[in-house]
Amino acid sequence: MKTQPRELLAQAGVPVKEMQGCEHCCGFGGTFAMKYGDISMAIVDEKCANIKASGAQNVVLGNLGCMLN
Repeated sequence: MKTQPRELLAQAGVPVKEMQGCEHCCGFGGTFAMKYGDISMAIVDEKCANIKASGAQNVVLGNLGCMLN
């Protein structure tokens, strides 16, 4: 499942720059964010810091919950 989106982007000529922790959860996880708001916020803060540190101008993801979080 991991290779297909990257291959599609490569075929379109889009350079892919992996961020640190790209496979780590964003902290949303359905009701997890509601039940454990403080933990969820800490996880998403780390994810956002990793996105910023990557220097990428755009972020591609395949999960609406992650995008909303």
